[in-house]
Amino acid sequence: MKWATESRYRSSYEWCGMKLVATLKNPQEILTLKSLGASVLMLETDAFTRASEATFSLQECQSLIPEIHEAGMQAYVLFNTMIHESDLEALKKWLVGLVHGDVDAIVAFDLSVAVMANMMGIHQRVIYQPGTFNTHCQMAKELKSLELKGTTISREATIDEVIRFALNNPEIERSLVGHGYLEMFVSRRKLVTNHFRYRKQDQFSTGRFTLQEMTRPTMDYPISEDRFGTQIFRAKKVAVFSLVTVLDPIIDDLFISRVFISDREYYDAIKAYRLHDSTAFMAQYGADYEDLL
Repeated sequence: MKWATESRYRSSYEWCGMKLVATLKNPQEILTLKSLGASVLMLETDAFTRASEATFSLQECQSLIPEIHEAGMQAYVLFNTMIHESDLEALKKWLVGLVHGDVDAIVAFDLSVAVMANMMGIHQRVIYQPGTFNTHCQMAKELKSLELKGTTISREATIDEVIRFALNNPEIERSLVGHGYLEMFVSRRKLVTNHFRYRKQDQFSTGRFTLQEMTRPTMDYPISEDRFGTQIFRAKKVAVFSLVTVLDPIIDDLFISRVFISDREYYDAIKAYRLHDSTAFMAQYGADYEDLL
């Protein structure tokens, strides 16, 4: 079956159920992000979130979740670090605290989070978001034994595979990181620090770094380094404006990444998705974007 995409947007178009997931930077943004069109606010943690824009402690998350609910939105918490044995005790404390705080979903990069949640009986609040590893609809069948809330389809999947994923796995929620800079590489090593050590420079700027390949001299790949290691992102931001009407019936959550994006651009992106009209957004920011699928 051939599926066509639509690049035009109709003002009469109604969402079938796909929610826009926005990352919260501070409590003062809650109502702003709601007014722009976000249905879900995602919190980044000070213990298990890398490449973060703003982090919150467990106690702060527990306080913010009721505020988000009171505003009529859902609250997700992002765990995107690799989990090691030394992390397990703290991880369990966080999971228990968030469930007591009535979190709507725990977004997990490492399957260890889902396994621990399954052992604790809270697995139905976990969205498995493994970066580049979830490209085939068979993946959901392998995860069925964990009975998770949902899984995020990797950007390497084609639109046809995304559709097959939805048709073959209706019992699990599907999501997509559909806007912003996407990760290409994750390492526990601090590669920027090691680079400057190799160059015998003890002091270096803490500003934004990019990687440039010799074979692609015009492409600069943003790099983020923190206490969890190093992340390298795609050279251009991605967007799915042209596929919104195709994705809406088959995707439950559309995550809008905030990494390396200004507040103004981020707000404009959420608004463009809500209005189903990317004309003004792409006219201003389009040179830095490419289609996701």
